Amino acid sequence: MTIDMRTRTNSGVRTIDPRSFFEELPDLLRTTGPQAARAAARLGLGRLSLRVGDTMRTLVPEADTVTVVDDATSGELVVDIGEAAFSEWVQEVRTMLALLVSGDAQVSSGDSNAALAWDVVLRAMVDGRPMYEPGSISLTNLDGSPLDVDRSFTPDDDDAEMGRFLEQAGFLMLRGWIGADAVAAISADIDRGLTSARRDDPHRWWAKLENGQEACVRLKHFDRISEAGKRVAESDPLRRLCNLTGDSFAFPPSWVESLVKPTGVVEGPSEIRWHKDCWQGKHSYFCNGVTIGVLLAPSNEVTGGIRVMAGSHRTNFPAVDHNIDEVDLPVRALYGEAGDLTVHLSCAMHETVAPQRGERRLMYAGFSLVDPMSGTGVDNRYSIKHADWSNAVSSAWDVYA
Repeated sequence: MTIDMRTRTNSGVRTIDPRSFFEELPDLLRTTGPQAARAAARLGLGRLSLRVGDTMRTLVPEADTVTVVDDATSGELVVDIGEAAFSEWVQEVRTMLALLVSGDAQVSSGDSNAALAWDVVLRAMVDGRPMYEPGSISLTNLDGSPLDVDRSFTPDDDDAEMGRFLEQAGFLMLRGWIGADAVAAISADIDRGLTSARRDDPHRWWAKLENGQEACVRLKHFDRISEAGKRVAESDPLRRLCNLTGDSFAFPPSWVESLVKPTGVVEGPSEIRWHKDCWQGKHSYFCNGVTIGVLLAPSNEVTGGIRVMAGSHRTNFPAVDHNIDEVDLPVRALYGEAGDLTVHLSCAMHETVAPQRGERRLMYAGFSLVDPMSGTGVDNRYSIKHADWSNAVSSAWDVYA
């Protein structure tokens, strides 16, 4: 089994000339055209006109393929994009969402959310990666029986069964993996970190509350101020979880951070609707990374938590889809108690649910697949800081949903 979906490496990124790309695309579409056309039809997309420097082309979805027209004036949707940004877009270094947020692409005519949806068609055209379709994902145990997506695991459970569940569903809910003393020590370190947090520190992220006050909601590089957090992040139980599918993950983790989820957040990087962690780009370079969450307080219907769409890492979704709640994949809320762990893959669709009362606390540790060239964790750094990323996706949901 494997959760390694990489097809590219950072060292393979090159400069792609837009004219050459459009000249070669028809040959590629002889194979990928039907899949791309199906994705465009499911998303209700019309023509996309691209102005890349002095190169102008229009992509036209048809019944069984996508054709390339030698101009950029025949579509209702027109996107202006620089040559360097275009090169990154077609190689999945950055998605259209990342380019629009950064200003390296602009929608001069039409709906920006339609431009976001064209990411799915592009990946079908270039990589042959299919868009999600109802009934296309099955969830099964090792013996072929249906997977129980509500199952949770303890440290006594079988690694092969946990690995199969992670490979199939894209997440795990783990009960009773971290002791009470470690939980208390990590929570005390969060208190200390919040007390010393400065508003101008880029590694301390803030949210605005409905009472007008600001609250620090994220402590990045938490392992630098919490010995207890560092010990847990580098502990044998977490190493065990990284080895479940037989893939090579770098250890210790690439990053460790703690989060505080207060009630009444009205602005800032706290909660975010359905998304994949790779929606900024580089899916084909680093997915799947593994994020392990250590619950430091109860997570439930009242205090909020994380919800994951089972099997969603095995297919492609547009960055914003107003029909997402109608998808036939089952959704699991990973609610638990202090000392429980959650695991989700970077390509799994997930969202966070804001607390109605109280405060939720957790620590996250992120693990990267090993780069075969360097032997270290593959670089999966994002081009957009979390606050802008969170606000961009939230804003897109507000407009599109």
